[in-house]
Amino acid sequence: MANLRDADRKRLWALSGNQCAFLGCTQVLVGSHGVAGVNEIVLGEEAHIVSEADSGPRCDPGMPPLLRNAYENMILLCPTHHALIDKAAGVHFSVDALRKMKHDHEKMIAVRESHLSNDRKIAQNVITYLADRRVLFRAIYAESQPHCVESANRIREFLTKQLCEPDVGKELRNALVAIRAACRTFVDAADADGTFNRKEWEHTDPFSLALGALRASVGVHLARLAERFDLEVEPQLAEIVPPELSAEDGQVLLRNVV
Repeated sequence: MANLRDADRKRLWALSGNQCAFLGCTQVLVGSHGVAGVNEIVLGEEAHIVSEADSGPRCDPGMPPLLRNAYENMILLCPTHHALIDKAAGVHFSVDALRKMKHDHEKMIAVRESHLSNDRKIAQNVITYLADRRVLFRAIYAESQPHCVESANRIREFLTKQLCEPDVGKELRNALVAIRAACRTFVDAADADGTFNRKEWEHTDPFSLALGALRASVGVHLARLAERFDLEVEPQLAEIVPPELSAEDGQVLLRNVV
């Protein structure tokens, strides 16, 4: 590990976004990395742009030692790319090339974090709004069918407004579109007067089936939003979230229930 000041180390790791700065590399630098039962493995390596040693890769004996271990002279890489830039005494990667690589990576991370912050705000608005939609969690026997249809339509309208916000991220957009589609399916199942009394549904309980399907679908996507953006879900709304979702299906566990 490089001999960095604490402030420089914090700045380097924060601005690197937990990702290798080598162009095109998406290696996460701190995480479980798929190892069961492990919370955190640190793969990131603090690499010098100008060598710390007088005879190292891209060395500059005239650079003061303090500057060699400053934030400006460090780039955060995965082990593979750290070894690559220093291979053959670093002749394949110049100081200017590595400085540009670091600058471009940190700029990309800053843009990504800005978009993530915007998405988190929208996701919070959606979860807060859904927590006030009793159609999603009130006891089915106490529900008014027309009122439920009206409420589902209001959810659709609200989600459409959120989707019209600028720069909505793909992951968030997909979740909101899926919730809106579930609401539309529920509404389409109702008669014109908002009830569920079609003759072809005789001897069944179509309202309970349609409402259950709506809640199940919303619950899955709600869990994904809460986990992705580290948001809390009020207890009543959390009742529609499946207790455990399969990681194998690209889903997650919901932990943020207040």
